[in-house]
Amino acid sequence: MINCLEIKLMQLSFELTSHPLLLKNYYRIRESCFRKDLGLVEFNGGEDIFDRNGLTLVIKDGHHCVGGLRLTGNKEHGPGFLPVEQDGFSLKAACHELLAGDVNYCQWSRLVIAPEYRNKVDLVMLVDKMIGIAGSLGYSYAFFVSGKTQARFYKRYHNKVGYSYDVLDDIQLPVEPGFEGLPHVIAVSRVDQPMAYENVSSGQVA
Repeated sequence: MINCLEIKLMQLSFELTSHPLLLKNYYRIRESCFRKDLGLVEFNGGEDIFDRNGLTLVIKDGHHCVGGLRLTGNKEHGPGFLPVEQDGFSLKAACHELLAGDVNYCQWSRLVIAPEYRNKVDLVMLVDKMIGIAGSLGYSYAFFVSGKTQARFYKRYHNKVGYSYDVLDDIQLPVEPGFEGLPHVIAVSRVDQPMAYENVSSGQVA
């Protein structure tokens, strides 16, 4: 017999969207979570250049947005640079061996989940969806910027679905304005083929 909690969980879904109401709710949740969870009391969660030019993946409970994140590409789906590329920092230069040639890469950023849904969202399924989207759009690598604790969880979820997730410890990131005092690391996942066929380590392909 299916109980009420199981029915509730079955309603959660992941969807790329440009629907104004869903985006508005995602921005609202984003602002609230970043202010409360990270202590960024002046954080503006409203639409920015990466939202306008990128893609937004929302987490839905029925027809309601309960979280989400965005994808920015190095060519399409972005303004021509990624959110991490601040103050002259270039991923192409920092990962010159990994990103040699005409390889396409992207960055997932601004992941938020409404507090009341954090124990209901299947994060392995979310990561699997993220990998599928990035790969289907022609990207070879997806980058992530997060705290070290979050990076360990991201790695676990990626590995569970058979894909790499490697923290690039040798890369020094510029500090995003307003995020001073919140140390972050950058990591990369190969999204066009699973781990059985490749090995990524410190920005290089073995």
